[in-house]
Amino acid sequence: MRWLGVSLACMRTVFYILFALMAALPAGAKSSDKSQNDLPKDPRALLAAAAPYYDFSSPELKPWHLKATYQLFDESGKPTEQGTFEYWWASPTVNHATWKRKDASESDWTTDKGVFTEIETGDGADYYEHALARELLAPLPNANEYAIANAGLKTQHLKKNNADIECVMVVPRKVGYDFLIPISMGLFPTYCLEPRLDLLLASYSAGGLTVNFPQVVRTQGLYLAKQIELTERGRMVLTAAVVQVDAVSASDAAFTPPADARLVVPAENLGKSSRELPKSGRSVSLGAGVAAGMLVHQVIPVYPPDARRANVQGTVVLDATIGKDGAVHDLRTVSTPSVLLLESAMFAVSQWTYRPYLLNGKPVQVKTTINVIFTLSR
Repeated sequence: MRWLGVSLACMRTVFYILFALMAALPAGAKSSDKSQNDLPKDPRALLAAAAPYYDFSSPELKPWHLKATYQLFDESGKPTEQGTFEYWWASPTVNHATWKRKDASESDWTTDKGVFTEIETGDGADYYEHALARELLAPLPNANEYAIANAGLKTQHLKKNNADIECVMVVPRKVGYDFLIPISMGLFPTYCLEPRLDLLLASYSAGGLTVNFPQVVRTQGLYLAKQIELTERGRMVLTAAVVQVDAVSASDAAFTPPADARLVVPAENLGKSSRELPKSGRSVSLGAGVAAGMLVHQVIPVYPPDARRANVQGTVVLDATIGKDGAVHDLRTVSTPSVLLLESAMFAVSQWTYRPYLLNGKPVQVKTTINVIFTLSR
């Protein structure tokens, strides 16, 4: 029954996305004159066609600012705190982001000389607040994530209300699977697009957040989500609305960090990927052994019957983010002996709880590797 629960959990995720896609196309999206014959057939071409519309690090942009309000939800799905996210952009190397709510705040500056973080109040921004920034400003995967040498792409075509929808799943090459084995759509990071408009409608993954973009607007020729919904394992965790987008001067005071701002990341260590801007959600990297010592609640994965019958065993290796609250987020597959083991491993690990990792007496987000070993009884 537990293995059935894994499949049903993935199916619920897919059904949620498909239901969201049944709505009309997001407001603010312009019509396209692409004909059916003009639509990209190759999944890489689909992602590449949409990428220029989400390049918020382009040097062609003029300095700009956005303000969004957001609502957080508790474990039972009830609304809790509200907050405000603001972002100022002057160039690919100069920006400023802030998160503010009643008992916590955080401000990050990226400058030509380095990345600074103001001393936080409370615990600063949490995992979901940082995820909001990422999904607003870099919702598509970087090309390196689906390079030919590193990943395969699997597509699924949907059609609703005469609109074509293409979902592209990014499958790591090191998963040890046979393409003849069915893979549940969404088991790996998946991006659903309206290809006539090169428009991202939603993204989801069995081991991470489900992100829905109910309303999208255009700014400087790019697509910007006006509304966004984040869910995790079937429950709403954050909703947000962009309430202001305007031009600013590159000399605006918002781009200058205060004298007491703390240096966090030297400029030479900054990546150039648009998904890394703003440089938010910084994490401490921990070895698998250290993180294992912090584990306080473990769910043992069920050995999938199909894997037993096929005599499949070995170690599933997952990358994971452990939030300031000790919960597991954003599971990504590094390698697996077979896709038959993967869903069970993800389903179990997603329920694990860790003791929060403290740095200078404050909880911080952690990135680590988790090994899930499946061994056949002899």
